[in-house]
Formats: sequence, structure tokens, C-alpha cells
Amino acid sequence: MGSPLKIAFFTDTWFPNMNGVTISLMNHFKALKDSCEIALFAPRLRHGRVSVPDYVRFYEFRSVPFPSYPGYNIGLVDYVLPKALKEFSPTIIHTHSPFSLGYWALLSRRVLKVPLVATFHTWLSEYVGHLFGGFAEEKIKALLNSFSWMYTKWYFDKADLILTPSQLLKYELKRHHLTSEIMALPNPISDFFFTDKEYLRKEEHRKEIARRYNLPIDEPWLIYVGRISFEKRLQLLFHAFQKVTTYFNTLKHDKITPHLIIAGDGPQLRYYKRFAEKMQLENCTFLGYYPHRNLPKLYAAADIFVSPSDTETQGLTVIEAMSQGLPVIGTKAGGMIDYIRPNKNGLLIHPKNEKELVDAIIYLLENPNERKKMGNEALKMARHYNSETFKKRLHAAYIKALTINSEKNTGD
Repeated sequence: MGSPLKIAFFTDTWFPNMNGVTISLMNHFKALKDSCEIALFAPRLRHGRVSVPDYVRFYEFRSVPFPSYPGYNIGLVDYVLPKALKEFSPTIIHTHSPFSLGYWALLSRRVLKVPLVATFHTWLSEYVGHLFGGFAEEKIKALLNSFSWMYTKWYFDKADLILTPSQLLKYELKRHHLTSEIMALPNPISDFFFTDKEYLRKEEHRKEIARRYNLPIDEPWLIYVGRISFEKRLQLLFHAFQKVTTYFNTLKHDKITPHLIIAGDGPQLRYYKRFAEKMQLENCTFLGYYPHRNLPKLYAAADIFVSPSDTETQGLTVIEAMSQGLPVIGTKAGGMIDYIRPNKNGLLIHPKNEKELVDAIIYLLENPNERKKMGNEALKMARHYNSETFKKRLHAAYIKALTINSEKNTGD
């Protein structure tokens, strides 16, 4: 039997940042830990070393804050890189960022002449509008759209294999004439979302969480879980929720008083707390950072999951919510199209369409039987996003990258 593959991961985001890239990397590590050697190259995000799994070699680089996007740093590679590459001697380089450390991944690949796999996490053409907190979003997007796709093509076409977390993103890259091989590889959700089955103890968890956060136990809970930042379109959610609340307040019969729960941390958490206060959203509770391991209970206790974001390359929290039997409301953009089946396991709205979001929330609140039916279908869909399926497809992706790289070198 041959030597195990040695995979070097490059990323610009790591703990203590908790986001889709961080979770994706942890899923990769878990899938590979018994069959590959793993190294992580990441910027130092604060003083002191950040813990990593004991089976992962960790190379941490000096960094400076990225001023336009709080929580992200620009890695400054120095003597650590050549020393680390010589010490680890990777078989494959796998980059999870097209910036900073991702650039050093390109240089490392060129020096070592090993296959390069690049995961497309960030929909640059959509995110550029949020570089300045959403100010002049559409104008900035229009101005930088062509450049962002030029950069995307320049960077990702240097990879032997591009991985996208959804079929839609694979289609988008092909539509913009990227020439590298592209493979859709959706991220799994953590195994405990399947093994614990917290949705079977819904009432127990609901009582516990209601007591802890002073929430109304007999009213429906709408929940958003994720990063608290401008690109997630939380203002849209707050405006829609205000209209939903007004709608039910005007009813003489069957009055419903929904409660909105926001779970997560991020650079705009304080901003959105003040925003909700100014809107006088009394039935809105911010939980702040919520431990990932405790999320199944939180999802299970809720009634509807809502994500107004239109820049999700996959949207892991949506699938997590589905795994606990929640009907979901998502946006007809990005990766959610792959798994939200309208009127079957959830509802889809057009991007930034407040009226559609209001109507979707009202419909699910007024139709508990539909919520239950969609929740049952959501459970079935979530089962496709398990770690074993991901593990097999990830290994196949690395073999494919090795083959592509070998054929290129043979051709040269």
C-alpha cells in the first residue's frame, strides 16, 4: 500500500471566526484524518495560538486586519512558508481562499509542482457590493462586477480542479468561461445533527430555551442562524418581520404573535441590535454567539427557519435547520436552489423581495399543517448531506486532481 496523501490547506479565515469556511475546513479534516496527513496554513487572527485538532499540523502566519471587512486578516508570509513546505512536503495543495494565503498557495504549488485544488467559497461578484457596509451596493457591484470575474477566472483557472459547494456555482463558473475542471462537492453538516435527533424532543428543548432567554413558549418562533453581517440581508428580514407583526395585530380572530430569534455573531451584531431597537421590534431576541454543538436543540425548538441572504454558496445553517424538521424560507439565488423544493420542504423568494418574504412567513405561520408536512420533507432532504457521502467524494476529487496534474505534466 502506498504512502498516505499529504494535504496542505491554505485559508484566510480560521477560528475564532466561526463561518462557512471554518466549518467546511473542519469537515475536510474529519473526512481525511484516518487516511491522509493534514497541514493547515492560516493567518494569526489574535494574540496566542488558536487550537486545532491534534492530528493537524498548524502553520500560523503574521497578519494585519482587513479594514473593509472586520474579522478577516491579510496573511503576511515570511520565513515560515518555505520552512513549513520543506517540513511537510505536501502531495496536494488545497486552497480555500482566493486572497492572501490563497495567493501563497499558488506560489507554493508552482515551487513544488504538485496538484492544486481550489474550493470556491466566496461569490466575489456578489460580495463586492458589501465591502463598504452595503453603501452604494448596486453601483459598486456594477463597477466591480467585470473585474471580480476577471480575478476569479485568473485565480481559479490556475487550479487543476475547482470544487464548488453547489451545482449552481458550478454552472456560474462555466458560464463565465473558466476552463479548469469543476466538480460540485456540497459540504456535509456535522454528524451530531443526525445522531442526536433533537427534533424528537422538541417540547423539552423549547421549554429549556424559553426559560433561559425569556421567550414566549406558546407563540411561533422564527429563527435565523448565521454570521451577523451586511451581506446576510438581515435588514430585509427585520422589515419583513415588522410587517408580519403588524398584519397579525390587525386580525380580530386567530391572532398570532410570532417571535424572531437571531443566533450568531459577526462584525455587525451591535449595529443590528440598535437597528432592531430603532424599529421597536419588541418580539425580537438576539442570542449572540451560539455553540455549534448546541444548535440541534435550538433548531428543534423553533418553528420556521428564515435566511434572506442571496450570496450563499451553499448555506449550511439552512440544511442544519432542515435536519431538525424545520420548514425553511430561503432565497432563489446561490446554493439554496439545490435543496429547497418550493412548497415541498420550504419556500423560495426572489432576492431582496420584501413582499415575497412577508407572504412566505405569513403563509407558514397561518398553516401549521403545511409547516409539519414541509418539515418532514426537510428531514429527508438533509440526510443527503452526511459525512460518509462527502468523504467518498472528497477522496475521489483528490484522485481526479492527481490524474489531471499528471496528464498535464505528461503533455508538457
